Amino acid sequence: MGAGKRQYMSAIFAHTDEQFETAAKVLHDVKQSKTRVSTQVEMATDFYEGEFYHQKWLLQRKADWFQSPPPFPTGRTPSVY
Repeated sequence: MGAGKRQYMSAIFAHTDEQFETAAKVLHDVKQSKTRVSTQVEMATDFYEGEFYHQKWLLQRKADWFQSPPPFPTGRTPSVY
């Protein structure tokens, strides 16, 4: 990825030639069965972590979305079982 490319994108970053070839083949197969796939396969290069405020953004703002529901009262089970 060089200057002028998108800031956010769907991509597979391969660390070996074998990973690259496998990802490229799978992506090709997926593109044959889907109408639009924008994922790119590229070789991995240097990785830079984002600033802290970018990390786990959803967890920082919507932590209650990820909490477990309360247990069922004794002797009761959900109707889906």
